[in-house]
Amino acid sequence: MSAVVALPCVIYAVGFGPVWLFTAVLAAVAVKASEKLFRMSEPEAHFGIRIAIHMTTLGFFASIYLRQIMLLPFIGAMWLLVPLSLMMFLRPIPDPSFTALIGRGLMASVYPSIPLAMLLAFRLRPAGEFWVFFLLAVVFATDTGAFYC
Repeated sequence: MSAVVALPCVIYAVGFGPVWLFTAVLAAVAVKASEKLFRMSEPEAHFGIRIAIHMTTLGFFASIYLRQIMLLPFIGAMWLLVPLSLMMFLRPIPDPSFTALIGRGLMASVYPSIPLAMLLAFRLRPAGEFWVFFLLAVVFATDTGAFYC
């Protein structure tokens, strides 16, 4: 039932809606997915670290939407430097698990963001709506085929 409600919204956001709406939906999905991955991999991560990484994720999507690709190395560095800096101040006692925490935190943010950002990059191309619909149809068909196989 929820797919029946969500499908028209997705079709509008992908094909007929403005690009900023598609960007906002993708950014929200990326932040929600990274928060879920944070809760699974690092439940004890500080709230400030999670918020800083989520803000960096939103900046990542904003830079792609504004077509400011030269900001991506800066944002990539921020994905790593912001949590490391916050860890220095929030947990001043050295701990060997910090490296694992930062690695899992970075992966929780980057893993959902990169594929969703590629969807946005496809959408920004000429005839991008077709390519995004095509990609979603291929993923749907292969998932359905794998389920019944």
